Amino acid sequence: MMEKELKDFQKATVKHIVDIFKSKKQRRVLLSDEVGLGKTIVSKGVIQAVGELSDEYGIWNDNTYRVVYICSNANIVKQNTENLGIEDVMNIEESRLSMQHFIVAKKVKELIEAKKDKPSILIPLTPGTSFNLQTSAGNMNERALMFAILSHVKDFKEHTKALKNRLNIYEANNDNWENTIKKYENEVSEIEKVCTGYRENICKEVVKDDNYQEAKNLLLKAIEEKADYNTKNRAITQFRIIFCKISMKELNPDLVIMDEFQRFSSLLDLEGNSEEAMLTRTFFGKEDGPFILLVSATPYKPFTTLEELNENKIDTQYQDFNKLTDFLFDNREDITFQQVWHDYSKELCHISSDNLDILIARKNIAEEAMYQAMSRTERYRNSAQDDTHLKISTGDIVSYCQMQEVIDECNKMSEGRFSVKTLPMEYAKSSPYLLSFMDKYKLKEKLVKAYVENPWNSNMQKQRLLLKTNDIYKYNDIPLCNAKLSKLSNILFDEKGEKHGEQLFWIPASHPYYKIPANNMFAKNHDFSKVLVFSAWEMVPRMIACMISYAVEQKSISRAFPSATYTNTKENSEKDALDKQQGEKAGTGRLRRESLELVTCSSDFLTDAYNPKTNLGQDIKEIRANIKENIKNTGRLTLVEQPTTVKFLLEAIRLLDSNAGEKILISEDGLDTLVNMAIGSPGICFYRLLGNKDLAQEAATKFCNNIFNRRYNAAVIDILYNKKSVQTYFKQVIDYCVMGNLQAVLDEFAYMIDERSNGERNVEMIQKRMIESFIDRNYQEIDTTESFGKEKKKKWRIRTHYAMPYGNIRMTDQATNRANDVRLAFNSPFRPFVLASTSVGQEGLDFHWYCRKIMHWNISSNPQDMEQREGRIDRYKSLFVRRNVAKFHPETYTWNEMFDLARTEAKDKGFCELVPYWSIPQDMLKSIAETDREYIESIVPLYPLSMDYDRYRHMKSVLRLYRLTMGQPRQEELLESFKDMPAEDIDKLLFNLSPIKRKK
Repeated sequence: MMEKELKDFQKATVKHIVDIFKSKKQRRVLLSDEVGLGKTIVSKGVIQAVGELSDEYGIWNDNTYRVVYICSNANIVKQNTENLGIEDVMNIEESRLSMQHFIVAKKVKELIEAKKDKPSILIPLTPGTSFNLQTSAGNMNERALMFAILSHVKDFKEHTKALKNRLNIYEANNDNWENTIKKYENEVSEIEKVCTGYRENICKEVVKDDNYQEAKNLLLKAIEEKADYNTKNRAITQFRIIFCKISMKELNPDLVIMDEFQRFSSLLDLEGNSEEAMLTRTFFGKEDGPFILLVSATPYKPFTTLEELNENKIDTQYQDFNKLTDFLFDNREDITFQQVWHDYSKELCHISSDNLDILIARKNIAEEAMYQAMSRTERYRNSAQDDTHLKISTGDIVSYCQMQEVIDECNKMSEGRFSVKTLPMEYAKSSPYLLSFMDKYKLKEKLVKAYVENPWNSNMQKQRLLLKTNDIYKYNDIPLCNAKLSKLSNILFDEKGEKHGEQLFWIPASHPYYKIPANNMFAKNHDFSKVLVFSAWEMVPRMIACMISYAVEQKSISRAFPSATYTNTKENSEKDALDKQQGEKAGTGRLRRESLELVTCSSDFLTDAYNPKTNLGQDIKEIRANIKENIKNTGRLTLVEQPTTVKFLLEAIRLLDSNAGEKILISEDGLDTLVNMAIGSPGICFYRLLGNKDLAQEAATKFCNNIFNRRYNAAVIDILYNKKSVQTYFKQVIDYCVMGNLQAVLDEFAYMIDERSNGERNVEMIQKRMIESFIDRNYQEIDTTESFGKEKKKKWRIRTHYAMPYGNIRMTDQATNRANDVRLAFNSPFRPFVLASTSVGQEGLDFHWYCRKIMHWNISSNPQDMEQREGRIDRYKSLFVRRNVAKFHPETYTWNEMFDLARTEAKDKGFCELVPYWSIPQDMLKSIAETDREYIESIVPLYPLSMDYDRYRHMKSVLRLYRLTMGQPRQEELLESFKDMPAEDIDKLLFNLSPIKRKK
């Protein structure tokens, strides 16, 4: 990604943070800007500003500027490190803390050899792998490096062979172990050539450690005796801890950034006895330690309900707040923050109209004290709530009753020993066909076991508990049987059936270059948005991905090809058994080699034949007519009756691009196709954008294969154009791209990737990012009526493409990479259009480029979670912002010009640069017709007569006022004091920790 320029409020925040550091009173600062306001960009500004400080502030001690970036998971690291402004970034795959002494030394060696002046290094760490030593033996790389060092320690020199064997936990992988040993021996030797004394220094540090004798004795015992697995592990764990402490010392950071640190707040517990506390004391436990920037929109649990308080007997919010402030203000002699906060809290607890002035004075003192270690800026509100009243179907009720009937049957068969008596209502409200989707749930495991031992008497084919194999195979319509799923389906596909969102292959352009007929699906869906769904249950993302993606295929394929069947295996998934009677392909390969060459070709003549800027705002009919006339006026055409073929068109394009002056034979229909190609052919659009034929050809080919060579999308084209012809398919594809304003779509996407003007853009980066958006479909394996309870029956594989699940609780390396691919695809105009996640996608990630709708499948337990979720799509230049800005200035061509004009208007009205890049206040929206204004839509589906109504009403009231109870015990009781307070008095009690707003 390109570097984003800091906005005025971000620059003010950077200055405030660095001024605190420069005061030499405070080395720990909290950056707590509201979710979505670019805390990573502010962090980049802080990194740059701290790096420009002189060595009197305790940096540049070894002529390198070292920044340690601690983050909760590898996905966020991959997203954010490229935006932090440091070129030399350590590989996150090598983030094991016990190895960092070696990794840093290797990087320093490289920088010395490169002769870089005052180099900067970014060192990413993740607590799960870096700080947590619960996997006691570590991985092979850790143990191989350990051997490379310990084999040179005096106590182990005579035991090198035995040491090597004992450190090889998995003896079967002996070849790999030997190769890994050689790798690290060689690399340590290479470091020694440049950083003389590196290994000797590390050996000395090992021996000096307080725990060395104990660790040595354990390991020697394991060497000298035939120790069991656990004994070897304990010995290795001891040395891992020693090497971790050495690494912490050798990292010697100038600045530590802890991003979303509330996820690993145990690292702040400097007094504890945990491994994390022991290790982080090396970082934070000294007065002249590094500058520390804590980054989080929710630095502590913002609200503890009375229900949570009574259940857990702990006021988590109150404890977290005190723990955070104790850490921030540690070693401050000029501020007794606890006393200041106590004085404010005492007044707040006895709030009345009589003592309001005294309370405000106490609040101002507390605010000033907090401002010396904190910064927080908040946006203007842009959301529109949709408290959806759901309609329960017969399917909802039958699904619940049948599931309960099965549980009753199991209890009856086990004579009451079946441990589950009733189906949890939240399960029934969250998902249909529960036994198809609730894998890894204890309830399903128990039911499977009961079914295997004694199959239920009821006919499984009649149940609403499992998807029917035959229904999927024949592309039958499958009842949704869940009101929430029906609501989502209506949002996407329109309950009246007029918009047909399943026929869209990309999100309509926010700033279309020309007008298309009002009855075209892109015109009908001009306000269409992707949907981000959050659920409390792990089964829900899988269910949504399967049910919605299947519904899209069913709506297209079964309508276009009634005889089609659902291919179930990976090997056969690309075979087209759709319309064998006519012998036609309807899926992969529909754009055959020559057709694909035509729609992806780059032509200078056709690229120049249409100028989007010159024709901005015109009707597509007028543009087509003008281009056609201009091509005719070249004097090179001879109209003939010859049928339009791909070869015919490719030859015509070759001659148009040449200067040979040969006459070009072409039919009227062929000329119309050339006109369409000039406006919207993928090859021409990519070429017009990238200016490089090779890059354009590669991108257009990936684009066409990913979209138009999918059988379910080919079926959509057949439905729209009412034809099933391989010979004319390429014409329909090109026309679809014209109607879909493909050039405007790609230009908008390119702007989001790189905001710079055309001449300055990195077209290779843009092309790479676009190609990354064209991901393969995923598959979810589910139980059906055929496979349930049968070991030898394979589960059914459902393709997921229109909707996809994001991440899972067990984030392996493969799952992390897949989740990153899905995130990139969702942040593109192309499918998937629905992303369903649990809390794993709730913090620290961007999903806002093409999404302005969020659906809370389950009401979260804490009000702040609702804001965190919304913050995923309410971010910098998000979809609703771009669409509104485009409506302010439809006559303006480039996005930079539109935003510059909108910013000028906002500045004239006294707004900082939050407007228009993050928020658009009502004062500015008034210039747009009310029906055309767009907002963040927060959809909360509520079953009638359920407890969710009361919970949601209560949560909305808490959301309005909970900030007033920050850092106070028993918050819910305190909120009662503010219920009848006038809004202007509430405003006076809100803390202002925003540098830009305090300047005004």
